Amino acid sequence: ARNRIAEGEGSVLMCCGRSQPEHAVLIVDAASGEVLGDDNVGEIWAAGPSIAHGYWRNLEASAKTFVERDGRTWLRTGDLGFLRDGELFVTGRLKDMLIVRGHNLYPQDIERTVESEVPSARKGRVAAFAVTVDGEEGIGIAAEIGRGVQKSVPAQELIDSIRQAVA
Repeated sequence: ARNRIAEGEGSVLMCCGRSQPEHAVLIVDAASGEVLGDDNVGEIWAAGPSIAHGYWRNLEASAKTFVERDGRTWLRTGDLGFLRDGELFVTGRLKDMLIVRGHNLYPQDIERTVESEVPSARKGRVAAFAVTVDGEEGIGIAAEIGRGVQKSVPAQELIDSIRQAVA
């Protein structure tokens, strides 16, 4: 399923813990507002006595960030995460997510794939971002390549290896 956490090889995630007494955390589909179950990635919402009810003198920003649900004020954190057995795991930022042809893609995953699958790409020197070409949404990738490789490998071969890695 889309945006569902499954056991397997990948990045190790550390739990942030459970919500404190009188506080609550929800994982919500940011587009539909649907509350998601365990192991589903969505926007993290938080409520409790230490959470503000809005921004000082900024009604517009407050309306976007603070929502009423089930008699409580919830803070839409803008963070992505999931719950497992009541424990919270943070996976990224909602604003970082790329939506390409209806698919939610995380730039960190794309960057990690290029770094691990394309030997000539320098680790920690890859960036994935949204692009629009002729009205079509897509993904742009910038990758730093070592000088020695630049001199010995044709540019098109490098481009093709990156495309193959993320296809």
